[in-house]
Amino acid sequence: MAIKDKDELVQELIALVQEKKENIKKVQKPQWKTNCVFYDRTGKMTNIRTLSNVEKAIELFNDLVIIKNAHEETVKLLGVNCEFKYYNFSFDAWVNDFKNICGQVNIKEMLADLENDENTLNKLVSKEKREELELLALQAKLKK
Repeated sequence: MAIKDKDELVQELIALVQEKKENIKKVQKPQWKTNCVFYDRTGKMTNIRTLSNVEKAIELFNDLVIIKNAHEETVKLLGVNCEFKYYNFSFDAWVNDFKNICGQVNIKEMLADLENDENTLNKLVSKEKREELELLALQAKLKK
């Protein structure tokens, strides 16, 4: 592969990495529908916004699903109509927020992977292309 072709491919891939990073940044500002304070079945309180792994989010959400299923069975047995709410928030609101948490944890991992990809791609740029890019960046800076 000729240096020019390689540089063009590397530039395309760097642009793709930048685009993915921008898309991820847009997703990083989720809309919360609860106060994010979750009490598990034992009464232990967790602010779900502080969770740093998906497994813990799944464990807590599992408690909510169990509680919701028990509520639905109870309502059915009693023959009454009563909407399920957990600490004054609907099940759908909790689903939204737990999805947000899982997404944010995954985003951190994806950003780290993209940073590694970007570093690898930057190493592959030829000396000439690197000089050209530095000159263009300097030119843009000075024209401001």
